[in-house]
Amino acid sequence: KDDELIKKYALSFTIPTLKSTDIWEQKKGCAALISIFMSNKELGMALIEDNNNALLNLLVGLATSAPAKTQALVCEIFANIGNTESGRGLLNGGDAKTVLQVLVQSDTPEVRSGAAVALAKMNAVDFKAESNEGAIVLHSVMGLLKKGSTQEERSRGVEAVSFVITD
Repeated sequence: KDDELIKKYALSFTIPTLKSTDIWEQKKGCAALISIFMSNKELGMALIEDNNNALLNLLVGLATSAPAKTQALVCEIFANIGNTESGRGLLNGGDAKTVLQVLVQSDTPEVRSGAAVALAKMNAVDFKAESNEGAIVLHSVMGLLKKGSTQEERSRGVEAVSFVITD
C-alpha cells in the first residue's frame, strides 16, 4: 500500500514537471526521477512502466528537444533504466535507442558521455562488438576515453566499459 502511495505521489510530481515548458521544471522532474532510481531502482522502474510508459515517452521527447543540460539528465535516467533487464527491453524496443544514438554525437560532453553510458548499459547483456550497435558503443566509449576528454567523460567511459565487462 505504501509503495502505491509513493508511486502515485511521484507520478503526480514528475509528469507535470516533465510536461512543463519551463526548463527549470523539467530539470526538477528529471532530478526527482534520478533520485528515485538512486534510492529505489524497483520504484523507478515501476514509474517508468506505469501508464503505458508515459514517463518514458516524455523523457524521449525531452531528449530530442530540451536544452543540453536537460538532455544530460535524461541520459542519466536512461542509464538508470538500462541497469535492469526490463529497462533494457524498454529502451531497446522504442525510440530511446535511436535518440541515444544521435545524442552520443552531441557537442556537449555531459550529453555525449551520458548517452554513451546509457547505450553501453542497454547493449551490455548481448554485447557484440562487430554489430552496428556494438560499433556505436565502442566508438562512443573510445571518444570518452581519448586524450583531451574531460574528467567526467573519462569517468563515464570507465563506467560504460565496466558495465559491459561485468554484465
